Amino acid sequence: METRKIMCGDGKERFVPIKPSKYEVFGYPQPGLEIPDDVKELAKKLAAKGERDKLVILYLRDEPVVQKHIATKDVLGEPVEVPYIKAARGNPIAALVGFATEHSVHIGWSKIHPELEELPFTKTDALECAIIRGLIDTITISPTGRSAKSGTGKFLPKCVERALPKFVDRTKKKFKIDPDNVDILAP
Repeated sequence: METRKIMCGDGKERFVPIKPSKYEVFGYPQPGLEIPDDVKELAKKLAAKGERDKLVILYLRDEPVVQKHIATKDVLGEPVEVPYIKAARGNPIAALVGFATEHSVHIGWSKIHPELEELPFTKTDALECAIIRGLIDTITISPTGRSAKSGTGKFLPKCVERALPKFVDRTKKKFKIDPDNVDILAP
């Protein structure tokens, strides 16, 4: 492991290990689908806050967090500890988005990869990624609706697979036509 020499406040030199970058650990991204600049611009425009009423959005979350808390209440002048349970929604980890372009309707998805991504999940970035994927990739859903593959032949993440059939119906209901990039195989 490489180290770097730094000067401390006491005037002594110390060697600190340098953390390897994600590319050194996992390798550089493999060549895949090239994203044209016009697709990036369209995704940025659609994901803007003012345009979100034209999208069908579903954020998928982690499991809810349940925590025990203790509150103090004043009963007859005496403080009494009262335990209670507080449930909080889980953190967003994925997004599904349905959107219409000039002549077609598309559905896209994005999911955070906690080992590879250093930045926290932001809804705007997730929407942009999902819109780009919706424009350049296809989704094939099995007849049972229990599995789905992308156009590259890889299976979608399980949380996305579970939510996809209902989300496709919701998108059809809003835009009144079937999404162009989603194929549902016949049984």
